[in-house]
Amino acid sequence: MEKTPKDKLSKQLIPLILLLMLVILLTVIASNLKPSEAKQKTNIGMEPLPETPPSAVNRRLTKSAQLSDILSTEEQFIFTAIKKYRLGEIDDAENDFRTILVFDPDNQAALSYLGTILFARKDYLQAELLFRRKTNAYPGNPIAHRNLSLTLFHLGKIKEAIEAMKKATDLSPDNTELYIALAKMYAFSGDVRNAERCLQKAQIKGADISPVLKEDIFRPINRERNQNR
Repeated sequence: MEKTPKDKLSKQLIPLILLLMLVILLTVIASNLKPSEAKQKTNIGMEPLPETPPSAVNRRLTKSAQLSDILSTEEQFIFTAIKKYRLGEIDDAENDFRTILVFDPDNQAALSYLGTILFARKDYLQAELLFRRKTNAYPGNPIAHRNLSLTLFHLGKIKEAIEAMKKATDLSPDNTELYIALAKMYAFSGDVRNAERCLQKAQIKGADISPVLKEDIFRPINRERNQNR
């Protein structure tokens, strides 16, 4: 019985289909053998810290007066936006912070909170722009450099992230959390020596690093310590 053109075509497609299935299978196996860079990055376990302007906080806590009697019009708007953020009204808070930045481009709270919102949405590129603006406007603020560092880390800019976190530790040398964060970044980049050095600094300044050392990212350090015993 003579084969129809349809049968011939089907026979020709079989090798192509098998090859495609093989490529898909190998891709799945490779992805399971080596964790993605994004999954590894999330193991650092740190998020940006939004900052509230201290002047507004201190002034509104001094007396139980009406908010309008304590804060300026701009501060009232900022306070309301922060309140929305804390109540989980993120979209409304985002709109308010964007409005604040239109009239006050270097507003500390708006840059910090909006950057944190965008970071949580994994919009790291926009978050980087905001946190970078904040470090430019407030170069002496260690949290600004910390937040920028974490964002750069998630963008895969590891060297820049390390430099930003080093800047944060220079500005706040007694903050053990910053040294631990820097140690994690060094460990991620494979720089065991500097990771160990940062952990030692955190320990000298009073941090309990024993729980930190149990994290997967510090396995090379633990191996090296066990070999040196």
